[in-house]
Amino acid sequence: GECTDVTIFKNSVPTHFASTNFGSHTLVHTVAKSMNTSEGIAESKITLFEDGELNTQAEEKAAPLIEQKLAEWRASLTELMEQLEKNAPHAFVINSDVYETIFSNTLRNTFTDSTVTALPETIDALYKAGIELVEFHK
Repeated sequence: GECTDVTIFKNSVPTHFASTNFGSHTLVHTVAKSMNTSEGIAESKITLFEDGELNTQAEEKAAPLIEQKLAEWRASLTELMEQLEKNAPHAFVINSDVYETIFSNTLRNTFTDSTVTALPETIDALYKAGIELVEFHK
């Protein structure tokens, strides 16, 4: 994605919605442009970074770029959360098809009093995870 969407729930009801213009594609595009390479190679470098396997000099050049963009994401998300609500939410649920580990770890390091989990893949798993679903009827 090109953005990070935030929804804040109060008593199981969504009360605030907002977006910040940073997503996984932003990270890929920045690495590709900064390293003058294709987005495919940038994706590979980000995956190696995520897995802790950047080990050649060329690959290691990607790490500061990734860390800088994650710092910018963290700052924009922190600012967004401050605008929406004074206190950080108790829990974050990540719904990302790529780089889930990078984004989850960044959230964990930023909002240390909150829990961060991945969105379970099935509705059944949602219930098992203890996430309350609210069904809206017309």
